[in-house]
Amino acid sequence: MDEFLRLVRAQPKYLKCIAISCFYLASKIIEEDEMVPHIKDLIKNCDCIFSVSEITRMEALILKKLRWDLCRATALDFLHGFYALLVLNRSLLLPDRSEQQLAALGPLLETKLQICLDQASLVATRPSTLALAVLSLELETWTPNWFVITIALQRLAQVENSDVIRCREELACIFAKARTAVSRKHRHSDSQNAHKPSKRRMETTDIEDIYDSIKRL
Repeated sequence: MDEFLRLVRAQPKYLKCIAISCFYLASKIIEEDEMVPHIKDLIKNCDCIFSVSEITRMEALILKKLRWDLCRATALDFLHGFYALLVLNRSLLLPDRSEQQLAALGPLLETKLQICLDQASLVATRPSTLALAVLSLELETWTPNWFVITIALQRLAQVENSDVIRCREELACIFAKARTAVSRKHRHSDSQNAHKPSKRRMETTDIEDIYDSIKRL
């Protein structure tokens, strides 16, 4: 649905029709045939004013706009990929963090990404950019090496620098408003979130070493 809304400027009155059509398409891909709901049932359960024929036409339009390519990487897919790289390279990228601390980072990142996905202003943002911005902001509170890690992942994912900066600024405002909700779900103490002084300061020239290490995976 996010990818479709990036390609078209849909009027608010059609959003429910788009949502139902996307859900129906996704269910046909993921679920077994006998588990795929009937369109009439979806319309009834969602209290939708659109007809079966309108949902079907919207389904065809979505397929056309996406060129029948429905298996696209989402922001969550990119976030999982970035997080996996951090875990695999913990000794290099986050030497002052324990495995337990890194394990707690995953759910926190997913919670923050979910907050972003609820924002209409971020619909047009590329999934890779959104995931990287979420991770970058959190790493900034974790380690003094956050910048070089961000640059390395940015180059790997081929994300424009200006896009990351813009997205980070927008997310900072969103998270400031949603901080209460995040802290309620993840009760991390300040001592857990505050990073310890690193044994050595990572120089900018280390970007190449980090990038090469990640690229070899």
